[in-house]
Amino acid sequence: MARYGYLCCKECREYIFLGKWLRSEDDRGFGFWHGSLSPEVRDGLLLGRKALRFVARHMDHDLLAMSDEGGRADSIWDTNQYVKADDVYDEVAAAPEPVSWSDPERE
Repeated sequence: MARYGYLCCKECREYIFLGKWLRSEDDRGFGFWHGSLSPEVRDGLLLGRKALRFVARHMDHDLLAMSDEGGRADSIWDTNQYVKADDVYDEVAAAPEPVSWSDPERE
């Protein structure tokens, strides 16, 4: 049975979708798969940027990585009124490219 991963900020009550949780035969997680589930994340690098941006926005907050197994995620979200924050992707896509440290204009 497929399990999906989410990253949640308990303090701000926001979460982002990480994708289908990929696991080995001994049930150890090793990644996330998106396929057509989340078209904005066709590239694993973009998912990494999205997740890191979320972490940066919620630094020093209690973060929770969880799956949807057993209705745990739905229970937490319904009880605490979490807001889906996948618009973090929009910020990543709109963010300027990183400045090269060898840029002569910056020296």
